[in-house]
Amino acid sequence: MSDNNPQIAIVGAVLGGIVTAIVSFKLTSRLVAIAITVAGTLAGYGFAFLVGTSAIAFLSVQKLILGVVWS
Repeated sequence: MSDNNPQIAIVGAVLGGIVTAIVSFKLTSRLVAIAITVAGTLAGYGFAFLVGTSAIAFLSVQKLILGVVWS
């Protein structure tokens, strides 16, 4: 939806995080806690995937210092 524009993606992620934080503070049900835990787990998996693919990309083009840093 952001047409590969990272600025729009970052703004959307920040707004989504703010909305999630507001919902988690207002609603203290067990379902909200589970939903926030699942969202955090997915974000952690996405970050790990980003770091891993960045390391592989840098190492495959012989940029060893950046590849080692990302790995």
